[in-house]
Amino acid sequence: MENESVAKSGGEEPAVLDVTGMLARMGGKKELAGRMAQIYQRLHPEQIRVLRRVVAEGDAEALRLQAHTIKGGAGNVGGLALHAMAVQMEERAKAGRLEEARGLMPALERESARLLEALKTEFGAP
Repeated sequence: MENESVAKSGGEEPAVLDVTGMLARMGGKKELAGRMAQIYQRLHPEQIRVLRRVVAEGDAEALRLQAHTIKGGAGNVGGLALHAMAVQMEERAKAGRLEEARGLMPALERESARLLEALKTEFGAP
């Protein structure tokens, strides 16, 4: 897990989970980071369900807002790869490029699953 815990540089893919960054945002308090991770694990699946729904509905503004929400949550817990995918989806939705945004959904869902697994490994299940 350690190799996925820190942000990579040199143009490589973003890390699944940046534990160091998350701990820094939590003032170094691992217990607080663990509670945040567990709350995220409980709430995030519903955010993905909502995203699937708005993607299916084709509402660009709702899609942009939901991608923005996912981006923020992922950023808070150090989910760099999911954050990056959500940024791409948000930008495409904002530009009205719905088909491109829809096309990102499988990759975004994969990153979501990877982040949830990494959080579970690092902090335990909720």
